[in-house]
Amino acid sequence: MLGHVCDSDGLLDCIKDDVEELTDLVVAGLVDSNQEVREGAAIVVGQFSENVVPEFLQLSSKVMPCIFQMLQSYV
Repeated sequence: MLGHVCDSDGLLDCIKDDVEELTDLVVAGLVDSNQEVREGAAIVVGQFSENVVPEFLQLSSKVMPCIFQMLQSYV
């Protein structure tokens, strides 16, 4: 849902204002025990990377370790 919301011009400013809190939510999703939740969070990372710039990209130190951990679990 968050990934699609950030495509909306009207809601993008709200996301940018709360990007740190939303990033914490996404990070929690990336390490969730449920595979569907992890995959959904990964989609949000992609959408945020495209649309919530530069705010989201500045938080990459929080996100990237979780992405790598998730990828390693699939190997």
